[in-house]
Amino acid sequence: MLCGQPCAAEVDGFPQHLSAEECAAAVAAASPAAPAPAPVPQQHPVQPPAPEPAPAAAEASAVPEAGPAPTSEPAAAAVRGPRTYASGSLVDQITGRVQEVLEECAGDMEAAGAALLKSAIPDAMALFKASRVGGRYERSEFPPTADVLKKRSQKGADEIWEGRPKWRNPHVFKAAKQGEAFEVTALDMNAAYLSAFKAWLPIGQLREDTTGVHDRKKSGVHLITPASWEHTDLPNPLGNRMEPGELWVTESTLRLLLDCARDNLTDAPTIHRSLVSGGTEVLLEKLRRALAEVRKNALAEGDELTVNYVKSMYSKLVSTLGESTANRDMRRPDWMHIMRAKAFANLWMKANKIHKAGLQVVEISGTDELHVIWDWRQVFTEGRDLNQVKEKQTYVLGGSAEREPEGDRAGSGVPYTGPAPPTAGPGGGWPHRNGSQPAGGRDPPAARPAVLRPAGRAWAAQARGLRSCLPGLGAVLAPCSGRLYCSRASGADVAAGVRTRRKEGCAVTASGPG
Repeated sequence: MLCGQPCAAEVDGFPQHLSAEECAAAVAAASPAAPAPAPVPQQHPVQPPAPEPAPAAAEASAVPEAGPAPTSEPAAAAVRGPRTYASGSLVDQITGRVQEVLEECAGDMEAAGAALLKSAIPDAMALFKASRVGGRYERSEFPPTADVLKKRSQKGADEIWEGRPKWRNPHVFKAAKQGEAFEVTALDMNAAYLSAFKAWLPIGQLREDTTGVHDRKKSGVHLITPASWEHTDLPNPLGNRMEPGELWVTESTLRLLLDCARDNLTDAPTIHRSLVSGGTEVLLEKLRRALAEVRKNALAEGDELTVNYVKSMYSKLVSTLGESTANRDMRRPDWMHIMRAKAFANLWMKANKIHKAGLQVVEISGTDELHVIWDWRQVFTEGRDLNQVKEKQTYVLGGSAEREPEGDRAGSGVPYTGPAPPTAGPGGGWPHRNGSQPAGGRDPPAARPAVLRPAGRAWAAQARGLRSCLPGLGAVLAPCSGRLYCSRASGADVAAGVRTRRKEGCAVTASGPG
């Protein structure tokens, strides 16, 4: 569908390739046929200018099935260029737009940023239309809107449930209120809405289907009755919905529920009614790849102006596809709901991946926020690419971190006498979700661990230096408070570490047994 090459498969009468691999194979099969001018010069050996029309003749001979065509047709096909899966022209169009605005603003970065943000919606729509050049079918830009997709009032909502997550682990928060401490890492998913471009979108007008069977080659919205969710340590894929009974969900949410049923996490939902059309997952693929490539290059070059411009384009495109006066080029509320639900589904799948790896999910909210316990780097790669995640912050949940006085947090040096956190696992981590220690974990100490607290404004760096003075003592740094918990430290060991740091000019206090 995107490569412009012939294909045998059809969806609702529209010829299209069903995967990116088929597009690549079709382009690879068609490319050797172009440089085949051998038979043409032999038919006209007398004419001197024969080598010049050879490429045109080769193009005409490469597509004999299309019927006879005038000599100007191959030239027109050559102007369209190699219709490959790459998106170099779109990348040049985005970077060229940034340079154009910079020149208009005489290099003023702030003014250029404001101008680019203002033109983000029309620029995104122009890029989308450019990405569809060469497609084998036309999508419907203003199809009739179904009643379930219409807003009930000016500031009201329609009947579609997108499955926005807002969940906290009840077991972790209950333990935190009882005095246990957990070191939690808040992760941020990169470009969540840009990743959601790879969603199954309907091509034409939505038609009613009452068979109750899900057709994976179609897309739309569905009226379902979901099965109950019995897992308390994993968020519900439907989000924070509390009301039981029937509800309208998007294609993205329904496919997520069906995947959960295949993994034996829950039963499959009951489909009562569907509004669907022939669908495809690669409708926005060229645009997604172009935006992702420009974003990646801008991050590597430290070009925050381009990064913000790309972010405003893909985020505003998703938010204005519905009944928005800011976007008058297209009205597809079904696309908007499906793409937003896809972003929520992607976040849930990352939480499930953490859960399968034996780690503990603490909180999940919005489109891109995931809080976990234990070493998340064994599951995800850290970075800013679309397939990576970045760390927002690390904090201590429960224990003393929630009850210490404000002056204590500022580094007053007042000894801490509250309850201690649980014993840490290897590498400064925390227990698994079932409460057991990982392999190689230490036995819990008989008494409360010693607590060393650097004072001063640079307490985080001082605490890390203090930990280096206490090797093999089970030292765990709590970054939010600057405390160092030493579960196997004796009084003499702690005193030696404190003396070492004081000689280096750091104000350190200690409390605990011994």
